[in-house]
Amino acid sequence: MKRRFSAIALAASLAAAPAAYAFPTSRLNYERGPGAEHCPEEPTVRKAVADRLGYDPFVEAAAKTIVARVLRVADRLEADVELVDQLGHPQGSRKFSTDAARCDELISAVALSISIAIDPERAQAAQESVAPPPTEIAPTNPPETRSEPSPSRGRREEPAQLDTGVEKERRERRERRAVHWHSGAGGLAAVGSAPTATGGAFVFLGAHLDDASLSLEGRADAPAFTNQPNGEAGSSLLLASVVPCWQPTALFACTLLSMGTARGRGEGMTQPRDDSGFYAAAGIRLGSTFPLYGPLSLRFHLDLLSTLTRFTLQIDERTVWTAPRFSSAAGLGLMANFP
Repeated sequence: MKRRFSAIALAASLAAAPAAYAFPTSRLNYERGPGAEHCPEEPTVRKAVADRLGYDPFVEAAAKTIVARVLRVADRLEADVELVDQLGHPQGSRKFSTDAARCDELISAVALSISIAIDPERAQAAQESVAPPPTEIAPTNPPETRSEPSPSRGRREEPAQLDTGVEKERRERRERRAVHWHSGAGGLAAVGSAPTATGGAFVFLGAHLDDASLSLEGRADAPAFTNQPNGEAGSSLLLASVVPCWQPTALFACTLLSMGTARGRGEGMTQPRDDSGFYAAAGIRLGSTFPLYGPLSLRFHLDLLSTLTRFTLQIDERTVWTAPRFSSAAGLGLMANFP
């Protein structure tokens, strides 16, 4: 009789084993970072998920792992829910954010996300059976669901893949925080830096971080002449500029500090004479960039400069031109960005 009872008990346990593992399972790794110590502890999260699914899905021998992290960033709380396979490779993630005083609501959203990742059908059924309370907590990307075979059919479900949009956002954010280089060259037209309108060329090299940049620029203006009774008198510029800029969009705004040499010369005169002197100017720049192909962009800018060291052209001790207080220039060129 004893042997018969043992055989019956063994058969019953074997019959019950498949049913115990017919539902999807996962391991849970829950962490609270600095500033989030007041948030619910891990047993609370486990219970919230079990209540939604109607069973405890957390098994240490499960192949998949759910990693949930809660931390404080400034005056807000942020939570990450990440699905990791048995080799430790991330399969997807979701991110939530709310006010620092609303941790209970944040954990409720985290528990729902974990439930959907483990057993989407049961989680969705539980969510539909209860009217959700109003909340401002929202994932950075809309949830994605997919139909899965019912556990009642004896088939084991795979956890739903979490949205990978957060990883893309993090990668873009890291790239923006890295320093990148740029360089370029182009032509310009200037008024007020010589006796008549003139043209020139410029080259630049710089670095940008997030929306800010700093460039060193070289500029050379062609000589421009004005007619005189006994010949022509003209001047040209050779400048180096420091150009810090702010570019949150395709439009940008900069300040300029330019220093260099102004050169005056006479032509067709009985006693032509060349002379040069120090030149300095400061001002602002407004412009825009237009992407072309790959790292190349077309860049247009307008400069308004205030002359700090005004100079004059003299012939036979007679002033024939004095640099005005203000000058302007318009430039068009190509810019290349580098990693």
